[in-house]
Amino acid sequence: MKVLIAEDDDIARRILESMLRRWNYEVVVAADGNAAWKILQNEDSPRIAILDWIMPGLSGMEICIKARTLPIYKILLTSKSLAEDIATGIENGADDYITKPFSPLDLRARILTGEKLLERQGDDIAKEQGITVSTSGESETGPLITICSYCKNVKDEKSLWQSLEYYIGAVIEGRVTHGICPDCYQRALGEWEAKKHQLSPGNSL
Repeated sequence: MKVLIAEDDDIARRILESMLRRWNYEVVVAADGNAAWKILQNEDSPRIAILDWIMPGLSGMEICIKARTLPIYKILLTSKSLAEDIATGIENGADDYITKPFSPLDLRARILTGEKLLERQGDDIAKEQGITVSTSGESETGPLITICSYCKNVKDEKSLWQSLEYYIGAVIEGRVTHGICPDCYQRALGEWEAKKHQLSPGNSL
């Protein structure tokens, strides 16, 4: 696993690099945020990035924001310890944080967490693409499921169209619950606000 260290303090950067190499990671270093961001845009960029919050050029926070959609596990390295600061970092794209001074065991645990999550994401992407890996290591195509582009009903093995909830419960034997995603919540909230405005006194329908 390749790991990026973005830290402007030379001593701290060397300590981090020594730790990671001792744990058998391939290490890439950057002394400022601009260099770190350039590295992360490469096709073979590190999958894990340890980013100092405050450094020349782009800050660690700014890199987290810019790299929000990249498949990179981002760990903010910071002397900030207030809960609101940490929450701000997570809300702006950081996946984890570690406060200075830190213990090697703490850093190791957070990197291992990142590795496991990246592996899980890779497995999820493979499943979404209908690909499974056989014991021989060869890729195989999984079952093709037909979903209606409009109503999202699912065609079963008998070519009968079933609701997605029924298909999951009866065919896959999974349990179904309902929620509302952020996009639908905002859309429903906007529709409700528009309807409330139309029905308010002084507005004709």
